[in-house]
Amino acid sequence: MSKIQRLLLAVSALLMAASLAVAGPLPLSVFGPDNPQITKITAFPNLICPPGFGCGGMFTGTVGGNLTELWCVDAQRIVNQNEEVPASVHLISNLGAPGVDPEVRSSTVMGSGWKYYGSDPDLQTAKQRYTAAAWLIESYTPGMLNPANDSINQEKQKVIWSLLYVGTGGQDPGDQSASPWLAAAKAALQNGYQAAHWAVLSWGVYATDSWIGDLDPNTPRQTLLVRVVPEPGFYGLLGLGLSTLIFLARRRQSAAS
Repeated sequence: MSKIQRLLLAVSALLMAASLAVAGPLPLSVFGPDNPQITKITAFPNLICPPGFGCGGMFTGTVGGNLTELWCVDAQRIVNQNEEVPASVHLISNLGAPGVDPEVRSSTVMGSGWKYYGSDPDLQTAKQRYTAAAWLIESYTPGMLNPANDSINQEKQKVIWSLLYVGTGGQDPGDQSASPWLAAAKAALQNGYQAAHWAVLSWGVYATDSWIGDLDPNTPRQTLLVRVVPEPGFYGLLGLGLSTLIFLARRRQSAAS
């Protein structure tokens, strides 16, 4: 076996192992309003905790058995570690479609409307607000997978919470109109940012909730953001493909000799 073949084989093994053991984006099979997935938060490795508030940031957990990363985008309720709940996963790009938007978060949840920025034309819909939240998450430093619990990320977390707050339950993040990060998120939307590869994970927030078909639009929801691309298993398939190429190359060498 040549050095290049050995290198390719090692890379393929690493890719297949990564696809099985590392948290990553969710497969499309878990998506849809009528496709509940058992969700569990297993760890809180990268919390962002603004002074005087609970903590947000990045969590890890499982959705439908898939290990993934999740980001906190509202202060409606504290998520308990290892709490298992049925949740639905909606692509941000699909928000606004019939039967989807009200199940996640709309301007009429509980009849209260958005607590903040209700007159802002850039922030009228759930799609606009979750898109802004995704942009802010991508701006976390040093990176969205390992955000630091510093004053800048804490301010971003408060802006995210304020975008999704409907004025009842949890902690009120306050009006963040003066934050330059709210202005930056709105500018990103105006410049065409679309939150590609992001989805909303949504479930009921009270113990009395039960899963009966679609989510009830009149009940407040705990929501998190998750990444959705590339498809989990992509790296495993890539590794398998590399291994196949190596096998075929070796067969050709054996036949030639």
